[in-house]
Amino acid sequence: MNRFFQLLNKNCPFSPQLCVINRSYLPLTDDNFATIVNAVKQGRIIYGNIRKFAFFLIRCNFDELVVIASFAIAGLPVPLSAAMILWINLVTDGGPATALSMDTPTEDVM
Repeated sequence: MNRFFQLLNKNCPFSPQLCVINRSYLPLTDDNFATIVNAVKQGRIIYGNIRKFAFFLIRCNFDELVVIASFAIAGLPVPLSAAMILWINLVTDGGPATALSMDTPTEDVM
């Protein structure tokens, strides 16, 4: 499979930087299967933390969306400016969301 990408990149009519195909790979430093298992486990932990982080931000900012949408439907001026929304997000959501991104893994990750 690696040879396929090497041949594909050599036949590229553009510069090599434009012909790079994004792919993920796992460089192995030993022949131990536990290395692969540990890498997959860490990947699942990171993926779970990103999901928690994104879900928290969407859930917490839903009320801002409701306020702005209700004012827009009613024809009133928008109550929150872009700077206000940014400040609210930085102050109220920054700390908890960062803590969720570094959350400890659950026991049943694998």
